[in-house]
Amino acid sequence: MFMKSASLLVPLLVLLFPSWGAAHEDDSGDEPHHSHLLPADRAALRSKRYGAFEFRAAPYFAAVDQEFDGAKPYKDAFGTAPMWAFGVEIDYQLLRIPHFGSLGPAVGFHYANRTGTADFTASDEESGHTQRLWIMPMYAAAVLRIDVLKTDYLVPLVPYAKFGFAVNLWEARDAGSLSKVDDEEGRGLELGWNAHLGLMVHLNPISNQAAADMDASSGVNDAYLFAEWWFSRVSSFGEGMQVGTNTVCFGLAIEY
Repeated sequence: MFMKSASLLVPLLVLLFPSWGAAHEDDSGDEPHHSHLLPADRAALRSKRYGAFEFRAAPYFAAVDQEFDGAKPYKDAFGTAPMWAFGVEIDYQLLRIPHFGSLGPAVGFHYANRTGTADFTASDEESGHTQRLWIMPMYAAAVLRIDVLKTDYLVPLVPYAKFGFAVNLWEARDAGSLSKVDDEEGRGLELGWNAHLGLMVHLNPISNQAAADMDASSGVNDAYLFAEWWFSRVSSFGEGMQVGTNTVCFGLAIEY
């Protein structure tokens, strides 16, 4: 998957820097160009869309302390700053709805970690023991993308919503060893749910010719920047540690 993703970045850079696309046009006199066509005509020449791929980043505010009444072990160990989650999402556009958008399944994978220093039990002084928590937020979701503004009205905005099932792996370590509380190991797999509401900004209008070249060479039909609200509740429905979040995610998406 890494090699495939890397191969897509080169034509994507051509889209983001139109001067590269202009140089390509000058050097390929034998290639047909469609810069004179109307947007609707150019869209008709594009390859069929099958799915989407997202590169994602988010400040991850783990909701660990929400399960405790008064105590805040996460804040005491790691402070109020978030850990950072980086990940990817792969979508399959199962259903294309003309003049509306697409609907289909998606899977996402992220990794986040945070280090801090534990306090002595009898005082607020730091003990010097390094504490570390990592979380792997994963989900399977249904994705609705409403691209009618882009396709019918040439407004480069695509709102979307996602809702689905979440699985988060996590592990806590203290001074390099696996944490234990009352003989329970500091690791687990928690189940729950997640929801996303977001907005994508279409990048193809930066250079329509570069976008057409990218489609012809790699099958990447469209490119977007996006931002979304990401909300999840992942605690095995109250039986495990709460490792969900409430945050804003942003990144780069491509449709192919």
